[in-house]
Amino acid sequence: LLGSLKKQKELQDKAAIQLSELKEKKKELDIVLEILDFWYEGFGPRGIQTMVLDKLLSGLNACIKTYASRFGWDISCIIDNDRLVFNVKDKWKQLKIGYFSGSESMLVGLIVSLGVWRWLNLRGKGTNILFLDEVFGPFDAEMRIRVAELLKDIAKDRCVVVTTHHEDMKNLIQWDKIWMVEKQNGISNLRVY
Repeated sequence: LLGSLKKQKELQDKAAIQLSELKEKKKELDIVLEILDFWYEGFGPRGIQTMVLDKLLSGLNACIKTYASRFGWDISCIIDNDRLVFNVKDKWKQLKIGYFSGSESMLVGLIVSLGVWRWLNLRGKGTNILFLDEVFGPFDAEMRIRVAELLKDIAKDRCVVVTTHHEDMKNLIQWDKIWMVEKQNGISNLRVY
């Protein structure tokens, strides 16, 4: 019985030593795993690319906010399930872009376009000229005025070229030049006012 107990004690001591060695080995492996996780996160599918994209989006969203706030909206570009989507909030609702009416979607498109234009300009990649074709088309009279006021502010230090069929926009803003295309006898004539 004494021999059996001594043998059991030796096995327990040996197991305790092995357990201690295994705990040390586990600590070492945990450190290696932590390092590998860090590098995988950095270079894996949600790593550096996502970090860079997040930084770019924060700058873009700041530029978009400049224009969205003029209309009482909050628009931001976000990453949702590895896709870029626009999150839009106005006074009444917060939705993704596909759930707004046609004119609301056009306003969001205009705001985002102006935000991208500003963002590129801030990085020296843009231009000081802005061409807008039928920008007033989808809007009612009140929204056309609000968009025109925004364009008037932009035109203070940029060249803004707007095409429109809305007569009320011609006189609403003190444009530097108004070019009118008038059709007479099937021929289009350009007049500068």
